[in-house]
Amino acid sequence: MTEQHQFHPNDPSKQKEHMALLDLVPDSKATHVAVNNGSWFDANTWKNGQIPDNQANVVITDGVQVTYDGESEASLQTLRVDGQLDFAPDKNTKMEVDTFVVSPEGTLTIGTETNPIQANKTARIIIADNGAIDTTWDPEQLSRGIISHGKISIHGQEKDSHLKLAQDAMTGDQELVLAEQPLNWTVGDTLVLTGTNYVPSTRTDWKGTEDEEVKIAGIEGNRIILDRPLEYDHDTPQDSLKASVANYTRNVVIETENAESLPANQRGHVMFMHSDNVDVRYAEFHELGRTDKSELLDDFALDNNGSRIIDANGEPKDGARTNVRGRYAVHFHKTGVDQPDSPPAIAVGNAVWGSPGWGYVHHDSHVVLEDNAAYNVFGAAFVTETGNETGSWVNNIAIKSEGRIGISKGGTRNHDIAANGTAFWLQGRLVENENNIAAGQRHGGMTYMLRGVDQMDVLADNLTHPEIARYQSSLDPDKPEINGFKNGEVFASGMGLEVIKANPRQEHDVRSVLDGFKAWEVRTGTHLEYTSKYTLNDFSVIATEFKPRDGISIGNNAEDMVINNAYAEGFDTGITFAKNRTFDSNAPWNFVVIDPELVNNDEDFENFDPQKDQLLTQADLKPGTLKLELSPQADFVFKPDASDRQSVILGTKIDSIGEIEYPSGNDSAKFKLGSLKNRLLEGHYEDALGTKFITVEELIADRVTGELIKLNFVVTLDDSWNEFTLGGILGDSPLLGVYEGNVEPGFVDDDLQQFLNSTPSNTDTTSDSDTDSDEITDDSTDESDTSDETTDDSDDDESDTFDETTDDSDDDESDTSEETTDDSTDDSETSEPDDGVTDNLDAIRIEAEDMELDTYRLESSEVASNDSLIRLPGGSQNDTGKAVTRFEGPSGKYDVVVGYFDENDGKAQLEVNLDGVSLESWTLDQKLGSNYISENNFLTRTVAEGISIEPGEVVEITGTKQAGEFARVDYLEFVPSDVATDPLTGEVFDEATNSSMTSDVDASDELILNRNSDSLLVSDFVDGQDIIKLTENLTFEHLEFVQSGDNTLIQMAQTDQLLATLEGVSASSLDSQDFAV
Repeated sequence: MTEQHQFHPNDPSKQKEHMALLDLVPDSKATHVAVNNGSWFDANTWKNGQIPDNQANVVITDGVQVTYDGESEASLQTLRVDGQLDFAPDKNTKMEVDTFVVSPEGTLTIGTETNPIQANKTARIIIADNGAIDTTWDPEQLSRGIISHGKISIHGQEKDSHLKLAQDAMTGDQELVLAEQPLNWTVGDTLVLTGTNYVPSTRTDWKGTEDEEVKIAGIEGNRIILDRPLEYDHDTPQDSLKASVANYTRNVVIETENAESLPANQRGHVMFMHSDNVDVRYAEFHELGRTDKSELLDDFALDNNGSRIIDANGEPKDGARTNVRGRYAVHFHKTGVDQPDSPPAIAVGNAVWGSPGWGYVHHDSHVVLEDNAAYNVFGAAFVTETGNETGSWVNNIAIKSEGRIGISKGGTRNHDIAANGTAFWLQGRLVENENNIAAGQRHGGMTYMLRGVDQMDVLADNLTHPEIARYQSSLDPDKPEINGFKNGEVFASGMGLEVIKANPRQEHDVRSVLDGFKAWEVRTGTHLEYTSKYTLNDFSVIATEFKPRDGISIGNNAEDMVINNAYAEGFDTGITFAKNRTFDSNAPWNFVVIDPELVNNDEDFENFDPQKDQLLTQADLKPGTLKLELSPQADFVFKPDASDRQSVILGTKIDSIGEIEYPSGNDSAKFKLGSLKNRLLEGHYEDALGTKFITVEELIADRVTGELIKLNFVVTLDDSWNEFTLGGILGDSPLLGVYEGNVEPGFVDDDLQQFLNSTPSNTDTTSDSDTDSDEITDDSTDESDTSDETTDDSDDDESDTFDETTDDSDDDESDTSEETTDDSTDDSETSEPDDGVTDNLDAIRIEAEDMELDTYRLESSEVASNDSLIRLPGGSQNDTGKAVTRFEGPSGKYDVVVGYFDENDGKAQLEVNLDGVSLESWTLDQKLGSNYISENNFLTRTVAEGISIEPGEVVEITGTKQAGEFARVDYLEFVPSDVATDPLTGEVFDEATNSSMTSDVDASDELILNRNSDSLLVSDFVDGQDIIKLTENLTFEHLEFVQSGDNTLIQMAQTDQLLATLEGVSASSLDSQDFAV
């Protein structure tokens, strides 16, 4: 293997990790090199004829196969496998090593599926106790463990990971009766019997659980004889509920030497990085992991708000780095999610025993985790880390997770998440969650937390229903529905299930359908907040006697919830609806409860209003009625005008419950500019009159069953389209066919549908508004949501999030968050050529989302011009992106202005180039009061004044993100600098500030408005000639126009504050071309 490595050339983050790993094990430091096939313990295998001994640095060269077939007392310093290393399946083997690296070319085999390590043999790898890690040699602290970039096969003897009891086990019993005979359990195996009683804790002291560690002394069928009597009762509140018992002994063992006496940052770890060619089954990972979730991460320096501190170069400052992230017990690290049809990495039947921070970590990877067990893990036992993960978690068990005090929303500003004691923690929604069991969790059993600065985009190709991406290639991880949630069980824990997003808007109708969840001996059964469109089917929640709270809690900013056939027993309140929004809205809550069974609760309902909420029975439902009736306000005309570049679905949905507005609550159903452009690039049609049109798809869901119907709509292009529109996009859109009839915007009718079905390039659009709609059956229909105006991403403030780690009152939270993102990637587009002449130019605005984007993606926000802007992606994706456009206006002299956002949480950089010449570069380093986009941190910057610009010249914006600031850009504007303008004449009703109106009729006139303008009366405004100039961060999108007799009132859209009255002007005649910023 050469010293020059060219892996991941398009991913700087992965390339940096790759180089850091291989720098630990260079050829130049090798003391023992395998050059011949053979046994590790055969001197002929090695170049110098010597078998590796203490402190050896070993390399197995590419093309060489070595068999490890013995037990060695030598403690290796490093081992790099470029070839193949096979542990003998029929021998006892033992290796001690500090740092074990499998290179991209290498293969490590410790048993295979067809030839596992034999039942009476053990393969053991011990990660050496070598004191503090040498950070001069290893500044990234990757060493001290097994770190594989290559192919891994680990197969111990197959055995049942966990089973249920057939009868309750009680104090003094020395025998367990299992529900079935266990597979390959044997005398001497270590078991953990779950506690079945919640043990209260205080804010300063966690008293642990009543789980019991025992060993097998004998086996008689399904009866397990224990090595000691039990200390606790393991009874349950219902006969159908039973304790679980898990087996943590395997015959492949990877462990930390002297773990019980080591500080956390000297322990070993296992990382499978950048390669999904990993199959790990029936292995024991004993006391591994050195990221310590009982303490704050300190790889980055943090300010008093928990955000990363930025240095003068715009990079996060290093912290003390005594507790770095990413060093976990079993870590699937960036193995990839971009090939959805490729086989996943596999982890089946494994056991994690003891970890100071997280057990199984599923990070930016496609992984199947099945039949695994975790015990005594701090923070969280199973974790998806950045929200874009795919795969499945099935039939796993997590027992006893301690956590530090804090709510689930804590730590998101540094992505220091999943620290409060949770079994299954998911930062995203795509990983299936089925038949998993959690017991003895300080905080809760299952948490879906959709916040964090390192969240990564979800690929549309990985969605169960890619239609929800609306023809975009990716979207935010909080938008998809929760996928495949079935039959989870949580007991003897603070909380059962928790779901938290930043906002309730998800921008599609596919529901999160959660089936068959059980939570017993818990303080809170289920809690959902900042989210919408859920159906909870067959939930059963039973309270602990210690200070119970709510059975099912629908918290702040939660909407459109259906609770079907729920059982809640023994809680302070059976079902609670907070009905609290942290934003202004009178939208209905849309809460429906069907056939609940509420038993021995102090109150059955809180905040249930029978006049507005629905309490139904199964007999009230009308299945098979799903359809959509469109409102006259629905808009299916694609207009290129900057003020209306979207199609909007509005109407009434009818389903088995009845009628509901569509979209529901505060949600939206829009095909925005990026979506329409992408669909147009796939091709368009014409009808008999020459009307150009495309078709788009929408999924609607029944609120009870989650049944989906696909609807197909016609979107017509209005008459203003020509060969220059949106950068000439029509020239890139193939004509797919000519329909002999005439189309109307809206539903595809039967005749048109028949035509579309016969067109090979459009066979996917086979639906309509009612009886001919395609029904999509989906066992895991779910939900996703985003919001523009309603977000919450704080760590410290108070809302309705429960902290189940203490016996105190609810530690809740309410605060601001990132604006929601449209996450679309967009295509090239430029402004249409202006019809003016050089002595009377109009300002030309190019929305950032209309430019050709490289790495940049779209984000939705009502604060932005045209409700959209662009930003760089989060996480470890590329730091730099470009937005490019070609100037298509008339020749002239212009000022070049950029509209952008400058937030508090980083120092991003922007640069503007004209035909390769830099106009200006600057750092976004102002402190304007918010970490998130808002009116307060919107700025404009004139990067050039009075420069000559010719048609065809290329303008390029380059953005570089830093920390939590993603180089957000709203628009680029060319303002003519050689046009004489004069303020308009008028009078002031009330005193106004900075609003000029003196008369001058020798040139086009200019009315200057800002947020303090107050009731200006303008008598001589000429539409098409005069300009209204908006200053002090006021934009066209902040305004609304109201017709009052023959006059137009210009008002603030949110507050109705009157800024100006234009006499004799029609409101319908005003558009964005009349305004300049």
